[in-house]
Amino acid sequence: METVIPFLIKAKKNCYAAGMIPVSSTRKNSKDLHYSEGDLRYLDSYFGAERFLGQEVVWKKDREVWGMNYYGCLLEDAIPEDFPEFLRQALSRLDEQNPYRGKDGYREGDFSYHCSWTGSFEQFRGEEYVTFGGSRIYEMYFHGGIL
Repeated sequence: METVIPFLIKAKKNCYAAGMIPVSSTRKNSKDLHYSEGDLRYLDSYFGAERFLGQEVVWKKDREVWGMNYYGCLLEDAIPEDFPEFLRQALSRLDEQNPYRGKDGYREGDFSYHCSWTGSFEQFRGEEYVTFGGSRIYEMYFHGGIL
């Protein structure tokens, strides 16, 4: 796993957090983000937009080694237009101690990002949410581990 965590961080920073445009779908109507480096491959595949469901998987030498499922939603009808950019910035702040999503406590203007989790890379679960002006406008739940 020592090579998987740094790879996963790089993949996440280069996919959704970087604003990557989804590529060819692996499942009907899914939005897919791919990243690979050497013998490691990453896929983030999700459905929906305001309410979404997805899965991230890492393969090493064509064998699945790690995965994470997630479900999230926007909680308000009128979300500030700069919310997607704020979320991408928050998600680009992950590190080896928190390779799942962004670091807890990121703030920019009226936005605030929060993320908490329990467990370890081998088996974990957690949640993230964003507030705007003190009101929760987005939340997501995730869980996963080594396969």
